[in-house]
Amino acid sequence: MTPGELFRYDVRGFLVVQNAIEPAYLALLNERLDEWEAKAFVEYQELPEDANKDVRYNYILNLEPSLLDLAANEKVLPYLQEMVERPRLKSTWVTFRWRSGETRYHSNHTPSVTHNFYHFNGQIRHNLLNVMYAMRDIGPGQGGLKVV
Repeated sequence: MTPGELFRYDVRGFLVVQNAIEPAYLALLNERLDEWEAKAFVEYQELPEDANKDVRYNYILNLEPSLLDLAANEKVLPYLQEMVERPRLKSTWVTFRWRSGETRYHSNHTPSVTHNFYHFNGQIRHNLLNVMYAMRDIGPGQGGLKVV
């Protein structure tokens, strides 16, 4: 992590790692995820009218081996090693959402707990750092990820 990246992360609270997935691997992942999306759309159509309009597959790494290389992505792992003393894979899922489907603001912890993010010996440390991959381009105003 360069000093500039560290500064931007400290100010913004997030980093964008451009081209984190090689094009051929990204194409393979999108092909596999298209198949998962088709399956999810069938499940989506069966949801009751008042249900949350998304379909989520928990533990996707156990269900789709092609995603395993994302867990130890050589372009992302150095950032995790820089900010997380003992990295571990906590949550792995894929969510498909259709028009009007969204997840409201949420967190796995109380933001006021001071040990979730701290600075020690010149390093930023976390006990909960998330990595989000956008598998396709997301244009302005199209949603994706909100960072608060």
